[in-house]
Amino acid sequence: MRTLCGSILMAVALLLPSEARADILIVGDSLTAGYGARHGFAERLLRTYPGQRLNFVGGRTAQVPLPLPAADVAIIELGTNDANPFTPTHLSSFGRSYRRIIESLRDANPRVRILCLGVWKQKPQAAGYDRVIRWLTRQYPRCAFLSLKALSRGAQRSADGWHPDDRSHVAIARKVRQRLGRWRRQRNAWHLMARKRRTCWHSVGTLQAKACHRPPCTTPILASKQPSRRSPETG
Repeated sequence: MRTLCGSILMAVALLLPSEARADILIVGDSLTAGYGARHGFAERLLRTYPGQRLNFVGGRTAQVPLPLPAADVAIIELGTNDANPFTPTHLSSFGRSYRRIIESLRDANPRVRILCLGVWKQKPQAAGYDRVIRWLTRQYPRCAFLSLKALSRGAQRSADGWHPDDRSHVAIARKVRQRLGRWRRQRNAWHLMARKRRTCWHSVGTLQAKACHRPPCTTPILASKQPSRRSPETG
């Protein structure tokens, strides 16, 4: 049984010092670690993006050690243990802790893109925690919410009867990849538009430069035959 995202994920995470900048940072609990499955969704994402620098910060609840390292893309998968019906975290306390995570990521890199995953199972109390996460993502730019409700409803469970099995992790990884792919397409579109704008302005500037370097006019300027008008003040 693999823990903490499996040997591959942990090997990559250990290669990065805590202050190093990562391409992808994952902040998650045992679900991210792939507990009860051969390969968790985080490890599958690592295989999808070979050569990417990846860092991992583990936490059982939303109270994770801060500050967080810088990253270009951050994935937060927390809240499932906070929604535990036996030892639940109050929604207001959960919201404050979750907000600190987002702000710590943004302090490390103001341009970071943050994908916040919803709570796994834990019905019916999961709805309240999902609402808090969704509301927080709307307060910050480049921050999105991805619900796991539909996936967890008919998901196959691992041997412990609660954590997702490999097929469920495949489904989670697919949803995360789709959302990250949408961001990548948007970013490429913006870069293409910016490149076109630069090309357009460069063309205009070239035309203006050519207009400014016209050969001097050799035709004498004809003097006006109209008599000059005297100013009323001069009489």
